[in-house]
Parts: sequence; C-alpha cells; structure tokens
Amino acid sequence: RLSVKMSFALAPKPEPLAARGSTLRMSFDEAVEPGSGELIIVDCSPGNASRCHGDGDDVPDEEVMILDVSSAEGKERLKVEGDGSSMLLVTKNLQPGRLHAIRTYVQGVITDKAKNQLLPIVDGWWFWVQPDDARIPEVFLKLPVNGSDAPPDTNITLFFGENIQPAAEGYISLSDGEIMENISLETSPQANGKGYAIIRDSMVIINPSVDFTQGKMVTLYMEEGTFSDFAGNPFPGFAAGEYVFRISPPEFEMVLEYERYLKFREPRFQPREGALLQFTNHTFLLYGGRRGEECYADSWISKTGDEWIQLKGVKSLNHDDKVPMIANAPSAVDYRGCVWIIGGDCNNDPGRFWITCDVGRSWDPIERPIVIPFGPEVPPKLPEFFYGHAIAIIGGWQMIIVDAAPNTSHAVWRWISIEAERVQRVAGEKFGPLPFGERSDPKLLATANGGLYLVGGHLCFARSLCDQVFNDVWFSPDGGESWQCKTTSFAAGWPLRPAWNGIGRYSAVALTQDDTIYIMGGHKLGSNGVNATGTNVVLSSFGGQGDIKLSDRRPYVVRPGSVLAGLKPALPHDRFAVYFGELIMLNLSEGVVLFYEQIPEEDNRTFTTTGTTIFTRTSTSSTYTDTSTASSTSSTTSSTSTITSSTSTITTSTSTRTSTTITSTSYTTVSLTTPWPPFPVPPGAIPARATVNGTVLLLKPKRNLESGRNYVIDIPAGFVQDIAGNKFNHITGEDMEVSISTDVEPPYLVDMWPANESDSNQPWSHICFYMSEPVTLGTGSLKLTAPQGETVEIPMEDATVLNDQVIFRMAPSQRLTYGQEYTVSYPAGMFVDSASLESLGGEAGSFTVMSGPLTLRDYKDNGMPDPPTYTPSSEEEELEFPKYLGSWPQRGATDVPAELDIAVWFYFSAPVTWSSVGYASLFNDTHTMREIATSNYSHVPNASNEYFSVYPELNAVKMVVPHNGSGALLLQPGYRYGISLSEGALQDSNGNLSMPMGTYFDCLAMAQDFSSPTLVASTVADGDVEVKGSLHKFDFYFNEDIQLRTKIPPVILTAPTGKTYRILENSPDLRVDKNKLSVTFEQHVMKDGGQWMLNVDRYIYQDMKRLTRGVDEGGLNAGSRTIIQTFLVAPEDVERAHLNLTFCYPPSEETYDDFAYEFPHTGSILLGFNKDVFVGEGMIHIIPRSFGVPTIIIPATSTRINGQLVIVSPPVPSLLPGEVYDLILDENAFYDFDGYMLEEIEERYIFSTQPLLRFQKVGSEHWEDTNSEAPGQRLAPAAAVDAANRIFLIGGRSSTLSLLQGDAMNDVWMLRTDREVSCASSFEGEVGCSYENCKPDENGVFTLGTETQRRFVYQKRSVAGVDCFNVEGQRRSQMLAEIDSRTNECPCPTCTSYPGPPDGPDLPLYMPNTEYIQEYVLVPSADTRPLLCVTGRTPTGNFSCNLYDRYFAIYDTPYPTCENSTCPVPPDFENLDRFAVLDLNGSTDGRNCSSNLSHDDPMPHGGICAIKCEPGWKADNVYRCDQGKFRVPQCWRQVCPNPPLLQNGRLDCSEFGGPFQGAECELVCEPGFGLSHLTTTCGTDSDEPEAQPFFTPSVYCSESICGDYKYTEGATIEYDSDSRAIHTASARITCTDGYEVAGSALGLPDPIELWCGPMYEEENSPLVEWKLGYNGARAGLICAPYGMAVYPKVGLTGTIILTLTPPADITIDEFCGPQYEEKFYQDVSISIVMALSSAGGLVLETEAVTGILVGACGDVVAYDNNSIIREEDDGDGTGARRLSAESAIAYSVKVADDAEATLFQKAINNPEARTAFARVFSLALLSQTGIVVTDVMLSDLAKDVLYELKPPDGTQTAIVLNTSSNNSGNDTEDFSGDDELPFTSSPAFFGIVAGAGVCCCGCIGALFWRRYYGTKVDPDGEDPEEESDFEEDPEIEDVVVHA
Repeated sequence: RLSVKMSFALAPKPEPLAARGSTLRMSFDEAVEPGSGELIIVDCSPGNASRCHGDGDDVPDEEVMILDVSSAEGKERLKVEGDGSSMLLVTKNLQPGRLHAIRTYVQGVITDKAKNQLLPIVDGWWFWVQPDDARIPEVFLKLPVNGSDAPPDTNITLFFGENIQPAAEGYISLSDGEIMENISLETSPQANGKGYAIIRDSMVIINPSVDFTQGKMVTLYMEEGTFSDFAGNPFPGFAAGEYVFRISPPEFEMVLEYERYLKFREPRFQPREGALLQFTNHTFLLYGGRRGEECYADSWISKTGDEWIQLKGVKSLNHDDKVPMIANAPSAVDYRGCVWIIGGDCNNDPGRFWITCDVGRSWDPIERPIVIPFGPEVPPKLPEFFYGHAIAIIGGWQMIIVDAAPNTSHAVWRWISIEAERVQRVAGEKFGPLPFGERSDPKLLATANGGLYLVGGHLCFARSLCDQVFNDVWFSPDGGESWQCKTTSFAAGWPLRPAWNGIGRYSAVALTQDDTIYIMGGHKLGSNGVNATGTNVVLSSFGGQGDIKLSDRRPYVVRPGSVLAGLKPALPHDRFAVYFGELIMLNLSEGVVLFYEQIPEEDNRTFTTTGTTIFTRTSTSSTYTDTSTASSTSSTTSSTSTITSSTSTITTSTSTRTSTTITSTSYTTVSLTTPWPPFPVPPGAIPARATVNGTVLLLKPKRNLESGRNYVIDIPAGFVQDIAGNKFNHITGEDMEVSISTDVEPPYLVDMWPANESDSNQPWSHICFYMSEPVTLGTGSLKLTAPQGETVEIPMEDATVLNDQVIFRMAPSQRLTYGQEYTVSYPAGMFVDSASLESLGGEAGSFTVMSGPLTLRDYKDNGMPDPPTYTPSSEEEELEFPKYLGSWPQRGATDVPAELDIAVWFYFSAPVTWSSVGYASLFNDTHTMREIATSNYSHVPNASNEYFSVYPELNAVKMVVPHNGSGALLLQPGYRYGISLSEGALQDSNGNLSMPMGTYFDCLAMAQDFSSPTLVASTVADGDVEVKGSLHKFDFYFNEDIQLRTKIPPVILTAPTGKTYRILENSPDLRVDKNKLSVTFEQHVMKDGGQWMLNVDRYIYQDMKRLTRGVDEGGLNAGSRTIIQTFLVAPEDVERAHLNLTFCYPPSEETYDDFAYEFPHTGSILLGFNKDVFVGEGMIHIIPRSFGVPTIIIPATSTRINGQLVIVSPPVPSLLPGEVYDLILDENAFYDFDGYMLEEIEERYIFSTQPLLRFQKVGSEHWEDTNSEAPGQRLAPAAAVDAANRIFLIGGRSSTLSLLQGDAMNDVWMLRTDREVSCASSFEGEVGCSYENCKPDENGVFTLGTETQRRFVYQKRSVAGVDCFNVEGQRRSQMLAEIDSRTNECPCPTCTSYPGPPDGPDLPLYMPNTEYIQEYVLVPSADTRPLLCVTGRTPTGNFSCNLYDRYFAIYDTPYPTCENSTCPVPPDFENLDRFAVLDLNGSTDGRNCSSNLSHDDPMPHGGICAIKCEPGWKADNVYRCDQGKFRVPQCWRQVCPNPPLLQNGRLDCSEFGGPFQGAECELVCEPGFGLSHLTTTCGTDSDEPEAQPFFTPSVYCSESICGDYKYTEGATIEYDSDSRAIHTASARITCTDGYEVAGSALGLPDPIELWCGPMYEEENSPLVEWKLGYNGARAGLICAPYGMAVYPKVGLTGTIILTLTPPADITIDEFCGPQYEEKFYQDVSISIVMALSSAGGLVLETEAVTGILVGACGDVVAYDNNSIIREEDDGDGTGARRLSAESAIAYSVKVADDAEATLFQKAINNPEARTAFARVFSLALLSQTGIVVTDVMLSDLAKDVLYELKPPDGTQTAIVLNTSSNNSGNDTEDFSGDDELPFTSSPAFFGIVAGAGVCCCGCIGALFWRRYYGTKVDPDGEDPEEESDFEEDPEIEDVVVHA
C-alpha cells in the first residue's frame, strides 16, 4: 500500500486551513502517476461542522468536485511534481469556512511506477477552507520550469495556490531578445494570429502565437495586479529575469557518418541524392536516388535511422512493369501507410503511378484514373506524364497534384477516393491561370486540418541550377481549388534578410505534425556551374504575431468637402467617404458616427423645446495627443465626455502631427428615444449611417447638412477596426472637418447654337449649349424633335465640355429632316456644376432646317414604315365610316421630292376602298391642278390601275400623284401641294361613304449647302483673362465637320513682345478631328504670361463635301470669318510637382537594412506631393523585389486625388504578403496646374508588406562533421518526419568546390524539434448520393440529391498538441471522433461527349452534317437533343442522354436513324394557283387527299394526289409525296393554236411569254399589211377543267393598196393589171416631152418599172408606196422638167396643248394683232426649235420650221388622237374652235432624212425628253415674250415627205445599171453643166404635188396648214400681187411639195 501525507499549497496560512481555490499537494513515499477512476472532494460540514462522517453517518457528505484522473481535465488538474513523489491537485467549488476531505471509492486511482494501486481513501485526508482571505495568491508551479528547456512552440502553464481572476486590461509579455509578444488577457482563443491566455480556476495556460528562436532564453514579464484571487488580493507579478526558460537548441545530431567506401558485409546504402525518404508504419523507407548519372531502385528500411536493412527481392506486382528507378520524385503517404510516387528523374514512365503498402517490399503500378467533371465541363485530359510537379495527400486519403511546370497542364488535380480511380481538375485552365503562376518542382505539404502549403519552386531547365527560384509559400484551404499567398519570401521580417539571397533548387522540405514547415539545404543562389554550392541553412515557419497593429492610426482623408485637404465644399445631401490605409470593418456596438456643426467659442447657448431645457451646449477646449494609448482631457462642469482631435500640418518638406488645442463641442445627454441610431444622440448633432467598402468608410447623415456651415465628423473609439480586429481610437478633429457648399443655384442654359428661331440650318448641324457657369456632364441625352421629322437623340458620350460650353456632336448616321422645325430639349441632371448641383430640364429653343435636294424616306412604293394601328372601342358602330388615322407623306411633310410616281397613302381603322362616285384632286396654293374620278379604279382582281390602289391588310389606300395627262411632271421644287378626296371618294365594306379629307406636303426646294462652317466653341475666347500659362493646345469647335484646305496660310500666335509662332501647312500640329480644329504649339510657349493674340485664317479650313446617295448636297465652303483671339495669360509656377516621401504612407523604407514588413497587403497607399496634382495618362508601377512576383501597373486615372494627396488602391489581391516593393511613377502619371509632368526625386519609395507566415533560421552550420570530408552544405538531401516530430535527413549532393567535388553523400542526421503533434481531422470520401436517378428540386433543377460527408479525427494530438474542435467549439481530439459534417448537392451528370466517334459508334446516315453534333456536350442527364435529318428524312427519335454513374451520363445506343418521311398533311390545294378539282382516279388508291390524310394515316413516300386545273390551264404533274413533302405541281397556261386566217403576219405574245391562256397578244403584220385588230386574247368560255383555249377575235393581216401613181405631170403610166395591192401591183412610167427622168430614177432609161411595196420596212407599218422595180427604192417624183433636179425632204408635224398666261400689261389679242403678230410667230418658232433641239439632242436651224398655227391667235387647229387637223372657216367662225384658257400650237419642221425624223419621233415619246421640251419651250417663250406657259402636253410627231424642184447643185448621182443584165453601158448622165440641163419655160415654177401614193384605208389623216411663200396668201391661194412679181422674173424660191 502506498503511504501518503497531506500538505497545503499555502504554507504560511495556519494549518489545516486552505484558500477556497487552493492547489493541494499530496506527498507519497515513492514516485506515483495517475491511474484510472475518480478522485473526489467532499464537503463534510452538512453533518457536523467539526468532523467528517464515514459511510455509517446519518447525513451523507456532499461531493463538491469529481475528477476523472484519466480524462483531459484530469490531466490538466492533477500534475506529478518534481521526482514524482508528490502530486498537485487544482481544486474547484470549495466552500469557505467548511471542512473538506479527499476520497477515492475505488482502487487504483493512483499507482506507482510498477502499477501497484493505491487503496480507496475513505477516511482522513481532510482540511478546512478558511472563511476569509487576506493573503496574496502565489504561484506554486511553472511549466516549463524556471531555467529548463522547452520547444519553440511551447505553452506556459502557471499553477496558483488558489483560484484566480484576470485584470480588466492585463497583459503578459514574452521575449527572447529577437521576438517579443504582448498577450492581452482579453484576447479570445479564436483570435486569428494572436496569442491568448486561458484561466481555469487556479491554473493559467498561456499560448503564444509565435515560435521563439531555438537556443534563446525566453523571459516572461507580468505586472503586479495582472491576476488576483477572488478576494481581490493582487498577484505581485514577475519581474524581469524572475521567470526564464530556454528554447531547445536546434542542432542536428549525427546518426550515421558519411562513408565513401562501404565496409564489407556492413549493411549501408550507397551515397545518393534525391532519394525518396518516408516514415510509414513506424519505419523509415529509403528508396531510389541517384549518384551522378547512375540511378537507383534499391529499398532500405530502418526503425531508428541508425541501422538500415536492404530489402531483397523487391518486386512489381505487375510482372509486365519493372520497379521504377527514381530520383527527386514527389511522394506522399496515406493514412494506411501506403507510399505513392509518380514521375521524377530517371523514371522512364513518368506518367505511371506507383504505390507500396508494405514499406517498399513490393510496388504496384496503378491504372490511370478516369477524369470526371468538376462542375459543368467536358472533362479535360489527364497529362500523359508528370514532371516538375508536386504531390501531397490531405486527410490521409485524398491525393493532390500541382502540375505547374512549363509545357504542362498548369492545373491542380484532385483525386476523390483513396483508390485513386477518379480525378478532377479543380484549378487552372477554365478556372483561370493558377494564382502562383508557372513553376517547376514546388513542394506540396498537407496540414492537419486538410489544408495545403505550396512551397517554392523554380524555372530552371532540366537538372541545371539557376537563380530563377521562388521563395514563397501559398496556402489552399479547400483542397487546391483556391490559393492565397502567405509570403513571397522566406526571409520576410527576420534580421537575416539583408545578407541572404534565398534558398535555391534542391532543398528538402518537411512538415512536422504541428504544421511547421522546415526548409533544409538546397542550392545557394548566385553559385552556378563549376561553383555550384549548397547551403547548410535550416528554416522553420511560424505564424508570427499576425496583424497586431493598425497600418495608420488616422484615416488618410475625408471627401468631399475636406477643409484640411482644400477640397471643394460638399453638398448638403452628399455621402461622405473616409479613406483608411487598410481594409476595415465596423463594430456597431461601439456607438454611432456624428456630425457636429462648428460654432464660435463665444457661442454658448441653451437649446429648449416646448419651454423645457433639454441639454446645455458649451464650447470647450480639448487637447489631443496622437498616441495609441491615451489622450489628455480638460473638464467642464457641463461635460461628461470630451471630443478629442488631432491636427496634421502639411508643408512641402515636412509633416508633423502635433498636440493642438482646438474648439469642439461636448454634450450632456438627457434622453433620446428613436429606433435608429440605438445610442443616445445629443440634440443638434446629426447621426450618420455607416457602411464599408473595402478601405473606405461611407457616411450618410440622417438629414441634410446646413448650407454654408462646417461640420466635424466624430467617430467613436472602437467603431472602426481593421480586419484583424485592431481598433481605431476616437477619430475627430481638424482633419475630419468638412465644409458645406453655399452654391444653391443649379447651372442653367444661357444660349444655344443654332440660334433660337433661326432657319436654313444644315441637317447635320451640331448643337452647342452656352451655360451659366462651368459644368461637367451628368446623365441623359439631348433630344431634337420635329412634327414630321426624324427624332434625333445625342447621348452624353458624344458631348464635349469646354468650361461653360457644351458641344453635342451629331453622329454621321444621324441627320435632321429637310424643311422641318426642330425643338431642342434636355433632361434634368444633364449638367452638373462644381457644387454638384444638377441642372433642371427643359426646352433650349427651336430652329428650322433648310430644304435640300434629297429625302431618305420612301415616298413612292412602300408607304409609312410603321403604319398606324387602332383599337376600336366597344361603343363604335359598324354604320360609321372607319376612323381616319393619317397619311403618308405625313400631313405637313417637308421632304417630298418633286418627282413622278409620288404616292400618297391614307390609313384608316378598318379596310376601305375607292368608290365610283368621288374624285381626287391635286392642288397647289392657287388652284386645282388635276382631278381624277375615283371610278377609274377597277375592282377587278389583278386589274391595272394607274392612279389608285387598295391595301386591305394595312387598312390603307394609295393614290399616285397625277401627271399632266401626257406623262409630264406637275410637282415643282419648293412648292406646297395638297391631295384632297371629295365626299364619297372612299367606301367601307358596309357601303359607308367617306367625308371629305386630304393632306398636304412641301416639295424639296433642291437647295444646296453654301453656308460656311461657323465657330461655336473654343478653348479660349477673345478677351479671356487668367489663361493658364501652360496652355499650348487650342481647340476650335464648329457647327459641322470640317477638313483642312490646301495651300493654306499659317496659324499665327503673337507674343507680348511681338514675336510670332507659326504653324504651317501639313504640320502635324494642325489637325482636324470631325468638327474640331486643333492647333498645338510647343509646350509652355506662353509660360511668361502677358497679352497674346491667336490668328486662324478662314481659308485654313472648309466644311465637308456632302454627297448622299449620289446627290450633291453642297459643301467645301471656307470658314465664315478669320478667328482672332486676344487674351491675357497668367505666368506659370516654376516649381514642378514631385513626390514628397514625408507624406507617403506606408512610410518609405529607403534602406535595405531593416524592412518593416508591417503594411497589410490589402491596404491602400497614400502618395503625398509638394503641390496640388492632377491626373495624367501615365501609370503607377509597383515593382517587387522577389523573383516571379508580378509587377503591378495601375493607371493614374484609377486613383483618388485630394489636392496634394493621392490614394492608390491596388486591386486585391495584387499586393502579396511578405514582399518588398518599389513604387515608381511615370512622369506623365500626374501633372501640376501648369501641365508640367512630375519631376523625378533622388530617393526611392520602398515599402514592405506584412507576411502572413514567417520563417526563422534554426541554428547554424548544420551537418558539419569535423571527422569527415563530407561538407555540411548540400543539395537534394532526403528528409522525413517521424512520429515524435523528429526530422531525419539523409545524404544529398555536395558542393562542387568541396572535397567531394559534387559527389553524393550517405550520412544520416536527426533534429529533435520538440514539437507537439496536432490533432488531425479530415472529411471522409465518397459516401454516395441520396438519389439513384436525377430528380427535380423545388426550383426545377435536376440533381442526384445530396451527399453528406462526416469529418473524423484520424490523428491524436500529443499532450500539449493542438486540439480538434467540433462546430460548437468543443474539443474533440479522440481518434475517429466525429467533429463536423457537410452536405453537398450531387449535380445531375451531363453527357460530356457528343454522339458518334471517337467515344461512340458511327452516326446515323442522312444527317445534313456532323458539325451540329459537336454542340451536344454538357447535356443534362434525362435530356435529349434532336437528330437532324436531310430534307425528306424523318428522325426516328432524339439523341437521349441518360445516367451512367454519379459522374457521367452517356447517349443511349443504338442511335435514332433518319428514315424516308411520309406526308401526313394534305397538300395545300387551295393556294395552288388555278387549281380546279382533285382527280381521284389518278390518285394513289383513289384517296381523297383533301381529307383522308393524317399523322395516323399519312401518304406513303412516293404516293400521289392527282389534280386538274382551271379551263385553259393544265397541270404539269401530280402532288407526289417525296421524303415528307409533297412535290407541288404547277398549273400552266395552255397554248392557243394560231388563228386560221392569219397570213403575212404573226402574233406577239412576248409580254405573256407566248400564246398561252390569258395572253393578250398584239397582231404584228408584215410591212405594207394592215391590222384587222390591234390585239387578240387567248382564252376559253368552257367550264370544263383544262379545256383548250382559242384566240378571240380571230385576227388577220389585210394587204394595203398603193392606188394610182400620183406624179403624172410630165409622165404617162401603164399598169400591168387592175390590182393596186402590195406585191401584186406593177406599172411602167414614161416621161413626156419637156420632162426627163430624175429623182430616184435618175440614170434609168424610160420606161421606168414600178411596183407597189411597203413604204417602211417595219412591222405593223401598213403604208405602201410605188417603188422602183430596179432596186426597190421609193419612186417618188420621177419626171422633172429639163434642167431641174428633185430634192426630197422629210418633214415632221406635231401639236402642243398648253395654257398661255400673258404679262399683265399686254393681252393675247395684242400679241396676235398686226403690231406683234410677225414677231410673235417668229418667237414661237424659235422656242419650238430650241425645245426640239433640247429634247432630241440634235441642233435645228430656225429655218427648219415650215409652218406655225396658234390657236390663241385665231388659227383653226383641231387636235384629236395626237394629230392636228385644219378645219375650214365657214365665214362666221363656227367652223373654228378658239382656245383661250387651254390653247394649242401646231407646227411643222424640216429634217435631214428619215433617220433624223425617226430620232426625233422616238425622243418625243420619252417622258424625260417631253419634260425637257416643255421646260425649254416654256423658258424660251417666257424670256422672249414674257408669256408664262403651264400645263404643257405634247402630241406624237407625224412624218411627211416633201419634194423640192431646184437646179442641180452637183450632188446628184445617177443609178449605175447592172451591166451583167443590161449591155447598154453606163446610163448615168452628167448634169453638172447648166447648158445641158433642160429647164421649164416658166420663170417660176411651184406647185403642190399630191400624194406619194399614200392611201391606207383611212388610217392616215392629211395635215394642212397655212403656207407662206415670200408674202402671205389668202385662203383661196389667189394673190394678184404675186403674179406681178412673177412677171418681173424674180429669183426662184424653193418649191415645197407636201406628201
């Protein structure tokens, strides 16, 4: 039995009394240890206060403490002391003044070392608890013991003699001389990165956040009163040096020395580098490695590290694969102890996974896993091989590979089961680039909580050494999906940094079981090639103190309105932004932000409400000292709190924060009850709602602030915190003072261009606003509207602001409508002034657009683009005529072209049509121009209607604007016209007639733009003062786009001294951009100031040539005036802006010796300058020092500028933790007021960021063996951690310059880390989804249900190791304890491969293509995609995607196919043109195809439906079902047979394509034959389907008759028969005495053979004439008097119908009277000649007119069928018709020949030529007589042949007879000599030779007119005076003969 005696913790107190929280010491006679069972403390006092009762007592003892000595609490409260012969028991729940005892009711609660058990304690062991306590608490035990060794991550435990409690603001300090940490007793254990203390009754456990430096002495300091007992007695604390312990020295111990030459029979492995070393199943496994170029595949095992056994017979479980040789191969161990490897040097199959689960005795090659989708994706391909990768296993089962080397997948691959059957890509590629970038051979470490560390890496080639090495650490909390940088440098924040370049390639990295990273050895950077050197440095990681202080204790700036920063005042309703240097959060429980109005010091007032005093407002003075701990305050009788403040004094060289007395206001609050804020608010103070956006605190006062006042923002202490929880002190003071603007008048419009109510503006004119003050652009669009014009909106993006001028530029695609008056309007908020006041909306004015030469609207064919619609009301009656909705052109349109075929549309609420009782009129401003009866509209379908159309589908009718009857244009440019419809012109379907209606429009005036471009805005205006001296670029904005002219004068800038600066033509400093002319002089040309003058000549620029749709709209006009501007310039400031490092934050770290590493990587940077700056176009470059860290480039435009201060907020997470950065500014990043760029400073702005993970150097000069030639420095050693957290390191490669000269080593070293083992937990793997098939959730999304995975503990902690916690925060560190669970949705799998190859069978035939199939990926399970077939093939189904397993779905096979389609839908017979009936006899199975087809009973492929067509038509085929569609036949017109009597002619049916049914064919007769009818129609009267059509009427061609030969004077004629018909009539003519053969027969001998032939060789020309038998030429006049020649002439006759309006001072009768008649007729002749010449394109002489008849002058003219007929006057005028209002002019002219006559005839039939004739004739007559000619209509021209007899002129040529048939020789005579010419005996011969044999059965009418020969003759042809003239033998005039 163990013996025991009791003693008390508090020895000075009288026995047997103890304090109520005592620690009891139990002493034994030998060393003991806790056993199992309960140790109980009982209160004996309930029975008798003076004794403890046993089991037999009447009153049982009360158990006040029960302690299971084997539990976690038992291990904390019961501690073995010293040599083990005493134990300390930390009590609880002791009752003061009562008797207590210790009891054990079972045996073995305490045992000795031999496991002998202490018997139950049922008596004795009693003690009293004192009723009061005046003694100070004492520490009974310290762990670690004072002066002892401890591990770097040790906790400190203090055992007091009684229960204690902490002080409110107590803290404990720990320091090792290099690392110091102050631990606040208020810090929660859950605080991230901070040390904390746990108080449990009489025990205090201190957990520092830092790992102290190994080998250093750690001192714990504690002030008096940090702890006290429950009676309030303070603990005196620890003075410096009173409690000290040492951190265990971190030296590696040699386990096996290096042996170059192995001893015989001694089991020892060869020297090697890059070997695999893992600790698994309590055994070290050493495998592979290399020595130079020799690679190994041997296996060695060891339990202790000092004795090694080589495994013999290591085999591959797959006999086809050899065990791999590896070196530097990534490996990992799972919870089963299985070792995994892949890749590495020497491995000839780097894509194969290998695993050994028997400590290297056998290796099993693993099949390549299946890649499954991670989210909706087509699974990527797993790399064929891995190199430069990293591997780890998290949770003991889940393998992760980081594949980030160059030319790899750049992805993170995660396996989903321990069997490694399936893998996912969880980062990289589609998720974006890997955050840590490209790198080879990083190390991947798995933490206890399932996290991942990625350490280092490089970008060297192959096995080479280089300095492109990473020394960073990245962390992933979610299995590789996301990554965050912990530090970019191992050396961030420790003193070795300045002299240390980092660790290079081939270092060994290990992770101890408390998640501490160890980095050992590796390449020494800077030593490559023959100088390759390793290192013997060891680094270990620690979390550090984290973020334990604020980046800056004050915010940078507040805006808007900051008084200290000189910002413009804020608006009363503004929201305020307070900028901090780091990310912040709010603690709303600390109070509310208030805005205090600033008042003068003498302003002491009492504020009252309803006569009751609420509070007293008093001005006080308070002093604030900018420290983080305290502030001094001054008191006042009415103040319970003090507002503190600080002042920042900013100059160009220094920055001081001083203790300053300021005026502030404090309040004594009585009461305030409002829902928000939840804190009392002093009346008069304005609370503000606070929100956070990153580093910015946003404040919105609850009500508007007062205009013109200043306010101080007051932020309570602790209200703002950084994200680490560090609190900002009370923030207020001058730097938080804001001013409120006094500007209350918003900007308003003063004037506008184009000027209000101006006209003749271009449709492309830009708009310029002139505002009341300088503005910036707000929101909205400028709007230009017109009644009938296109609406134009100009967005703010197309506006330019020049101070108070705003130019709105119309886009090239925009234009206004010609002739319209536009109103300019703008919305509210479009302009904002400097006080942020927004303009009101309204109308700016109006202007009118010129009437130009074209329209962009269709006024001919298609009507209104968007026809009006109408919804009738229920009250409307059908008896009413439909409602009129509008017209097109719209009423009042101004852009209608003056052209033919303009159409006017009328729209109604229902369909209407033209009636037969009304009329439509075209009118102008003075009279009605044309009326057309609506009865002209034919209601017959397909009838041709010239003027009227109906469109029932649009509820519209259309009328074409009429011409003048002969096709001439009535519309004239620039005039207004109207269309009116009479009452009853329209009718609806019910017969209701319309009321009168109409519309009007203006025709385009065809004006071109001849106006000059006008200057509307410019950078500088004439007369400006205070122009910036830095100004050197002048911009001029015009009302339209411009371009530079050629050969231009220079732009001249004249200085005050008279010196001129010129910009010449072609200079790049003279540019045009749209409507802006830019003139750029050399920079700072005006820096000296003074009065300057700028001259821009008007001939430098011109507007653009406007050519739209081929229409010239004008342009190329020079400027309107020369621009001359005189202005005063303010001299420039000579000092340039530069960075002032004094004002910058974080502070600049100019030296390399000691970087602070304190600035948070999420913070904002404050740049200070020596003067106000403005943003430029340059960049801010933040350049890192570490390799591989990207440079951050930030546009200066993204910064916040506050006068001299600029806030730069790098995007998070662009700054990386643990990095040193240089900040460099482009010189054009910022400018000063004068436009000068930044001046470079000599100092460099350097700052460093706080690492989230730190490293420290562990010891020094490791692995040095003085007895060996092996050096300590080494590369590629192997390292592993055993169960006791000892690190074993083996071999590696020596340095090149060492004694081993780079050879490998085989020594073994061990480091005792003295670290604890953390509890490790992990989520389990796959457990299966809750559904077997996809089902919809409540949102209709298909899923496989959910999967719930539990988190278990898989690794126990050591005694002082870190616990695992469950979700409630409770410790759960027992093996397999369940601590958490997660439920994830199982997505419904998708088909990740499209149908067909390569993953499926061949696709179906008859698909249109295979490309569309490739889109069938990521299709959800249970969904389908259509199979597309070629036309005529029907799919048998869809491609169906169905579930395969929980990760994949696949398309069902066999696939659907494409089969021939049937026809289930009957053919559309009714819409087949000319369909008559179905032919059932010809249809398949006699089916009635109109009703017997359906989807259930379709027509089979190839089946037919026969039809018959209407009479006269015939079907060309049948409806045949062909692959799903009926091939549609056509009804074709049948052909009519030729009329039986038709000879000498033909039918022209070309307009209808041939003599088909319905064709109206023209009868075409041969020349000389007449038409029986003009046309005949092919048709039938039969009702029988497909009846044969015939021509009706039956037409024929009749032969024409020449009649008798008419030119018989001087000739005799002998006919061969009585026939005078064409081709059958012939005759012979002989000239009588005195006459000889002339004319066409000149040269032929008498008699002359004649025959009757066609006058013209043209079809449908029935005219015939006598022709010469010899050559078929026109016979004409043959016999002529001797000496006379026959001259044939061709004449034309025509008629002009017109209205003549004489000038006001003369009448038509006067024109026709004796005074003016001759001249008037001459002028008419001249006008006709000019008009014909213009129309025909040939010049006629005035003498060509041979006759004029003017109806208005009494000449008798009849016009009918375009022929003018003379009517003889019967003496009383009844035989004549005098036209006055509408008159006629008949004329005849001579032309050269038939060809010229034909040309004029064809020309006058052309509408454009007729228009030209009318225009020229009207203008010519107007210019000569003043008579206005209107309503001109022209007849066709008729042709006549005239013969003149005149002496020969030598041009006559005789016919040369064919000598082959006539041997008389050449009968041609020479008529050139006058003597040989026979001549008539009469002195003058003239006459009228009638005929030319023209006789065509009345089809030709004769033309007669008055003839003039020298002088006028009377109607009877008698003129006595003329006879006397003949007697005088006058000169013979031309003899005119009319044929």
